[in-house]
Amino acid sequence: FWLKSQPFWVNIERMESKRNFFRDQSVAYHEAVGECFSASVVGSAEREDGGRVESCYNVKFSDGLRDWFVLKSYAEFLALHEKLKQDGKLVTPRLPTLSILGDSHKLRSGRFFQGFRKELGIYMNDLIRQVTDLEAHPVLQEFAERPERTAWLKKRHPYGYLQVHVREARGIVAGDTGITDQQSTSDAYCVLRLDEWPKGREDLKSKMVPRKTTVCPKTLEPKWNQNFVFQAHVSQPRLHIDLLDEDRLSADDALGQVDVDLFSVLPPWQKESFNGWLPIEAWTEGDEVPRDQAHGPRSFDRGEGSCADARLERKRDEPMGAIHLELKWTHVNNAAYLGTFIAPDTLPPAPLPEFDFERVYFPLMKIIELVWADFLAPCIFWLLDILLWRNMRNSLLALPIWAVLCHNMESWPALTCVGVAVFMLSQRRTRQVEKRPSLQDTEPPIVRGKSSKKVVLNENVEQQQQEEEEQHSAVIGGVGYFFSTGSRNLLRSLQPSINSIADGLKQVHDMHTWRHACSPCVLALWLGLVVLLLLVRFSTVLQFVGLAALVAMSPLHVAVRGVFQYYTARCRHRACHPVREPPKGWFSKDYMAAREVARSVSRVPTCFG
Repeated sequence: FWLKSQPFWVNIERMESKRNFFRDQSVAYHEAVGECFSASVVGSAEREDGGRVESCYNVKFSDGLRDWFVLKSYAEFLALHEKLKQDGKLVTPRLPTLSILGDSHKLRSGRFFQGFRKELGIYMNDLIRQVTDLEAHPVLQEFAERPERTAWLKKRHPYGYLQVHVREARGIVAGDTGITDQQSTSDAYCVLRLDEWPKGREDLKSKMVPRKTTVCPKTLEPKWNQNFVFQAHVSQPRLHIDLLDEDRLSADDALGQVDVDLFSVLPPWQKESFNGWLPIEAWTEGDEVPRDQAHGPRSFDRGEGSCADARLERKRDEPMGAIHLELKWTHVNNAAYLGTFIAPDTLPPAPLPEFDFERVYFPLMKIIELVWADFLAPCIFWLLDILLWRNMRNSLLALPIWAVLCHNMESWPALTCVGVAVFMLSQRRTRQVEKRPSLQDTEPPIVRGKSSKKVVLNENVEQQQQEEEEQHSAVIGGVGYFFSTGSRNLLRSLQPSINSIADGLKQVHDMHTWRHACSPCVLALWLGLVVLLLLVRFSTVLQFVGLAALVAMSPLHVAVRGVFQYYTARCRHRACHPVREPPKGWFSKDYMAAREVARSVSRVPTCFG
């Protein structure tokens, strides 16, 4: 125990009051425009310093948009603690100590050091959550070794504020199981988040700051009546609400979710508020219940293989209830909002995928097959057949055609487009011939014994091919283990580009070989290009295409597209009529069953508010 002159219970009360103070300070950035900082100790490692090896702790820092890691020894933690005491700008929490009087044998226990790392993480987290601007605290900034911030990490001023009033919910799913193994109630609460990133970037969900309502115990008609304010920075934000059931002894159950597209339901230029009911949707396979509340009083987790997952699978296609919301925009700066369309914020780089050599090898083989086997090799061998006179007819025809082309050099681009169009028409004819029924389809049925032998033979061939593919994949996957760390990181960075190139080449190949639905449009495009090249000089067309490509890649294109999108949305927007009373089709089966039970008995059950 830590020896002090005062009684032990007095120290405990002071520690609790300090912890409450740190929790209150951790939400200070909601009231002022600042950044959200957090810290934790995620592990330990050894560091060589001047020929001496010392044990260090791997501290993870986060500013709400980016994470970084630093290695710090316990001596550096002590130095930081003393400097902060002398500085006096921050309230320093209690630093955990390594001195254990009478219990030196615990120093050799792995469980002790695991708990000690956790206490160090709590100390660092309680310390840095008091900060809204790290540059104002040079002592802490020097310790955190924060990397240089780029333009998208700088402070952004909101163009408006979204007021969200969560009134109530009705007809929700029951998440608690009673004595008779029948679900009858829920301890429901909501977690709100304003998503300001595209839906495809699931890795940015953890960067958003969630807000949490209070828990309404034992009811299927929870009433919260709580207000929340969110700062808006992007052009098309989305309000996301998770409805969960609180469980004290197990993981919290997911009761549904609500996604509100504010750009279509309540755009920022609309002065009227939205006051109505919205249906609660079930969780889809791609969604994940958030595993950590950044600023809530407790954490929640569905867990793997829990009963909540089984109940969710059973209720995916069933109604999940309705929620009553009131939304309103305040202090909206229309000029700043238009600026989010003209100059949108740059997205942070996407995280690199996990190293998988199969995802690099097979796309590379596909690129080689499309570029060499399907395009370059046929063209080269066709030219070689003409030059080496392996095909007498083609070689004889090539002589007058080459003489005519040499006298009309300006018509080469148009003739190239004509050649591509003729190739597409030949591929179209080939596909039509392949689709015609063959003579084998019109033949009478084969004897039963022979047909069964043919079916068994085909099944054996398919099974053998499948086994060969599995063995091939296993060999290729094993080859990836022999790569060095640098080679793996290089392949991880190139993996998305290689997959995109392979998919793009496959689309182009399918369009020109008449295997794609857009093949007629591509043929019309080539024919239109032929007409354009016959009417306009090729140099003029090439100059126009080059300028168009430069403008399309410039910020001017983004600004013009943003202004067009903004004014088009304002002209086409129609006021959304909210639902004043939820229909019965939105209510869950648990809620309807509880209502039937309530009608059959004289007393009102506890599941209704």
